[in-house]
Amino acid sequence: MKDVRMKQKIFKTSLNEYLKHFGSIFSLTLLYALFVLLCLFISYFLTPLIILFVPLIVMPFTFAYHVGVNAIRDNQPFNIGLFFKGFSSYFSSFFRGGYSSIRNMVISVTVFFLLMIGIFLPFETYEMMNNPEMYNYIANLSFTDTEILNIILENKTFTLGMMLAFNIAGIVSTLIYLHLHLRSSVLMSYQLTLEKIKPMIVMKQFAPYQLRLFSKTFYKEYLKMVFVPLFVFLIGYVGGFFLHYFLITKEATSLFVFSLIMGFVFLLPLLGFVLIYMDNIAYLHQNELHVDFAKSVLRKLEGYERISFISEEDKEKLNSMRQEAEEIIKNTKMD
Repeated sequence: MKDVRMKQKIFKTSLNEYLKHFGSIFSLTLLYALFVLLCLFISYFLTPLIILFVPLIVMPFTFAYHVGVNAIRDNQPFNIGLFFKGFSSYFSSFFRGGYSSIRNMVISVTVFFLLMIGIFLPFETYEMMNNPEMYNYIANLSFTDTEILNIILENKTFTLGMMLAFNIAGIVSTLIYLHLHLRSSVLMSYQLTLEKIKPMIVMKQFAPYQLRLFSKTFYKEYLKMVFVPLFVFLIGYVGGFFLHYFLITKEATSLFVFSLIMGFVFLLPLLGFVLIYMDNIAYLHQNELHVDFAKSVLRKLEGYERISFISEEDKEKLNSMRQEAEEIIKNTKMD
C-alpha cells in the first residue's frame, strides 16, 4: 500500500485517489450496495432482523468492499469472485471482529432503547394523566386482546410519541454506530497492512493500541472529513422520513428502515472516498506502528521463552517469530 506520509494534505490525497479510480470503485460500490440494500429491504418488513444482518452479513460485505477498494488503488485485478472471497475471509481468525461490529451494535442498540424510553415516557405520562381510561387499558393490556391493543395504537398521543421516540432514537443510535464503525475501520486498515507480518501472537491486543498512540492525529484528520458524509446521510434520512410519512405510512418501524435506506443511497457516491480517507489516516503512522507491533511481539515472546517445559518444536517457532519481529524493526524506515 502506498505510504501517505507526504506533503499533500490527506483530504486532497484521498480525493485525487478516489477520482483516479472512480469508475472501478463506484462499480464495486454498487455491488456492495446491492447486498446492503437487500438486507435493509428484508428488514423493512421484518425490522428486528437488522440486528442480525449488520454483524453477520453487512459487515462481512463491508470488509470485502474494503479489500476491493485497496486492491483497485494498488492496480491489482479484482473481480466478483475475489469479492466473495473477501466476504468469507472476514470470518477468519485474523480478521474476525476487526470492525468490533458486535460491540458497536450493542452500544448503539443500548442507546436506542434508552433514548426511546426517555422520549416516549413523557407522552405516556401526559396521556395517562389526562385520560385515566388509558391507564386501565395499559394495565390490562394483553397482546391477545386485539380490541384493547387497537385502542392504544389508535391513540394520537401514543402514536406520535412512539413515532418520534423510535425515529429520534433510531437516527441517533445509527449515527453513533457509523462513528464507531469509522473509528474501527482505521483499526481494520492497519490490520490489513499487518496481514503478511508474522507472528500474529498479539494482534488482537495490539490493534486498538494504535488509536491511543496517535489519537490527536487521528481525531484531527477524522473530524475534518466526518461531518460531510454524516450530513449527506442525514439529508437522505430526513428526506426518506418525510417521503414515507406523507406518501406511504406513518408506522414507526417501517419509517425508520425506509429512512435508513434513503440515507444509505445518498451516501453511496461518497463511500469510496470515505474509505480511502480512513485508510490514509491509518497509513500516516504505519511505520511507527509496525515497529511498535514488532516490539510488543518481542516482549510477549520473552514471557513464552521463560516456560521451562516448552517443547523443542515450539522453541523453534518462537525463535522464528523473534527473528521476523527483529527484521521488521531493522527494515522499517522511520522518518
